[in-house]
Amino acid sequence: MGATPLAMLGLDRVVGRLSAITAHDCFDGRHGGVYVPRTLPVRAFATPLEVGQALLGCDEVVDRLRLRPGKIALLAADEESERLAAGFGHSLALAPVAARRRIAAVTELVHLARDAGVHALPAVTGHAASYQDLLLLARGLGTDLLVESLDRPGEEAVPIVSLADWAAHERRLAAANLRVTRRIDGPGFTLVAVVGGAGTIVSPLVACVRRVPDVAPGGSVALVSDVAANLDAELVAELRAAAVRLGERFASEGFEGLVELDLAVDRRGGGPTLTAIRPDGSLATILDTVSAVGADELPALALHLAAHLGADLEEDVRRFVERPPDSAREPWSLMLLEDAGDDPESVTEAPASGIWRRDPSAHGGVGYVRSATDWKAVSAEDDEAFYLRIARAGSVRQAGTEVGVVVSRGQALDAGGQASESTLQWARGILKNFWTTPAPADALPEGSPIPGVAVL
Repeated sequence: MGATPLAMLGLDRVVGRLSAITAHDCFDGRHGGVYVPRTLPVRAFATPLEVGQALLGCDEVVDRLRLRPGKIALLAADEESERLAAGFGHSLALAPVAARRRIAAVTELVHLARDAGVHALPAVTGHAASYQDLLLLARGLGTDLLVESLDRPGEEAVPIVSLADWAAHERRLAAANLRVTRRIDGPGFTLVAVVGGAGTIVSPLVACVRRVPDVAPGGSVALVSDVAANLDAELVAELRAAAVRLGERFASEGFEGLVELDLAVDRRGGGPTLTAIRPDGSLATILDTVSAVGADELPALALHLAAHLGADLEEDVRRFVERPPDSAREPWSLMLLEDAGDDPESVTEAPASGIWRRDPSAHGGVGYVRSATDWKAVSAEDDEAFYLRIARAGSVRQAGTEVGVVVSRGQALDAGGQASESTLQWARGILKNFWTTPAPADALPEGSPIPGVAVL
């Protein structure tokens, strides 16, 4: 259950009787496993938590779920979410809120990591309307900072070391709930793990996130790529070992299920350093599903659901532990496309969900080929990609609005960690297939949130 069906794409191939209830119809009714309530109030959602609670509180959704036993999967929930689900006889496929909150608390991060034998950096959370506010918030951490928006889970944290750095990202960060830590001089990676009674399963995925601003006029892109095959096998083993130790520590807190771990490696030496814990998942979890299903393996999200449905994962734990260290999956990439224009715009025409192909003669260099409801229909060559539409004709978008997601074969990042030209071609091409006009003055009431979606 969420804003879009992105989390279930491919997952429905390995999890039986799975259906999605979403706030946005990305397929124009063509996906039989996606239900979009007609009576859900049209509004802007700033976070995955807001989306989930709006759906859980929708009478149409409640009436539908009362007739269907099962568990509800959300990627973000709190006590109110649990109360709403319990009100119509359902429970959430998540660890208890108290356990999730404890392992995600910045005040506990260093303590939990130390117990697991993993180095961690202290962090603070809060808001900053200016660079001076940021320095006050980060007092004691220094001025070489790494800043992440907690409202957009899994987004690349940005280095802020000067007023100029803050100015470059102010529009995105000033209104957000921030997580701030000291910057490490070295690459950062995201690992996806599933904590269970039989042990901790760590996905082979080693995700890296990069943001490319102004990739096209009025558009930016956040890239998520599996870089495991590019890394030294010893480093990958160190990252996975740290994730296993952390998972065992989380289990002692009563946590069970999926968790994302952000780990950084200092160029000056030393082992992996834990920089963030996310029990809510993000685009890295979605990329794990894409890669795993493409390799005929069970993704972490499927194992998470199995754990909360009472399945015995002992055999799965053994299989992942015994996995050869050099058995990387075929690389896939995700691209989250965002509006980056200065003024609100009304979308008059939007690219459709489905398979797109590189075509020099088409507008933007890419053309719509055929309808599809997930990325599995992409050809074995790198000339096709799957696009999931978020912003549709009639919607209003402004800076920060998520407009769509591209799934493609191959790595989005080159050996140097920079966005590949092939990837940027997809982002530019899809963004150029949006047609917009200036939004009417009353389209965005003063003080209204960004009219986009929390994509998960």
